[in-house]
Amino acid sequence: ESGKEKIRRDAKVVICSYGLLATMITKKRIKTDTFNCIIVDESHMLKNMKAKRTVASLPILKAAKRTILLSGMPAFKNPQELYPQLSVLSDYWSDYQAYKE
Repeated sequence: ESGKEKIRRDAKVVICSYGLLATMITKKRIKTDTFNCIIVDESHMLKNMKAKRTVASLPILKAAKRTILLSGMPAFKNPQELYPQLSVLSDYWSDYQAYKE
């Protein structure tokens, strides 16, 4: 709702916006080990590595046992915009520099 509540450990499903997710992470209401499975709609919103929502979301997404990224956007014009999403799904590249090369 407002980001003031903690997520109950027995919750089966949690639905929230990117803004609320970033707020709850920043306020330590969500920890990296909170979720087993995360489904991210509009995952293209995570294209900017410096955006607050991306910085806050990536550790949570990487820590989940399963992460499903959904996006109806066609391929980005700039390959660097795809890296945050790929980094969630695989640790094939150690960092952005390795991805670029």
